Amino acid sequence: MYVSDVMSSNVICVHAESRIVDAIRLMLDKHIGGVPVVDGGGKVVGMVTEGDLMRRAEIGTQKQHASWLSWLVSDAQRAQDYFHSHTQRVSDVMTADVISVSPTTPLDQAVALIEKNRVKRLPVLREGRVIGILARADVLRAIMRQLAADTDPTDAEIGLRVEEELKKQPWAPLEMVDVTVRSGVVELRGTVTDPRFKDALRVLAENVPGVVGVKDYLIWAEPATGVALGPAGELW
Repeated sequence: MYVSDVMSSNVICVHAESRIVDAIRLMLDKHIGGVPVVDGGGKVVGMVTEGDLMRRAEIGTQKQHASWLSWLVSDAQRAQDYFHSHTQRVSDVMTADVISVSPTTPLDQAVALIEKNRVKRLPVLREGRVIGILARADVLRAIMRQLAADTDPTDAEIGLRVEEELKKQPWAPLEMVDVTVRSGVVELRGTVTDPRFKDALRVLAENVPGVVGVKDYLIWAEPATGVALGPAGELW
């Protein structure tokens, strides 16, 4: 899956020379937490988000330096703090170092960027111009679409899908697990060496489209003792 499959294409931008009040009004009206900032040619030059607007003189949240540290703060730093908390231009408060993706960026790489940089949204650019936004909410909507996919597979198809998923997992004990499907219910049988395999195998089966339930008949045997325990942990 790629960014273009998930992103929101209806992009709302503000101009770099826009007033901060206009950017705030736009974000509140559209119920969004941030917007790309563009120059006169339509190219993205920054992002302005709620986080960029938290320290404002209008509501008394500008940076305050503790009295015992005041002697360490230079006049130049005080001037910079004043500038950020009092300016009325979007270009003065925006984040200029924009982290972006292209529409052909694999979705897993885009999500990794969101996590690594602790941001909530990424502009999607083509030749420097914004064509979309990938927000956390877009990722959640993609998950919902996958979970709500209208499928009505046969038991045989479900069994094949479970086996395909097992083959993708490097941890899966393929030779030790048998999969049977009856009326959409997956039955897991076999022996595993750690109870954590049981939990992971159950979740794997539950996530396969068309599965309506999972019955765990797996036995786990402690390698050190060879004692086999049944599904509920009782001696087997």
